[in-house]
Amino acid sequence: MNEYRRRGTIRSVNLEYESLDAARIRRDAEAWLMSSDDHRRAVRETPRRMT
Repeated sequence: MNEYRRRGTIRSVNLEYESLDAARIRRDAEAWLMSSDDHRRAVRETPRRMT
């Protein structure tokens, strides 16, 4: 572990939901896992749909 300590960070979260909503849980997990830099990059790279 010491050899790889500087290669990244570790973080965790414990979320509780009153009911099982798989879509919401997945959205929350993806949002939490994506760092702010990753989020900005994803927004720039995602093509916008014309409505």
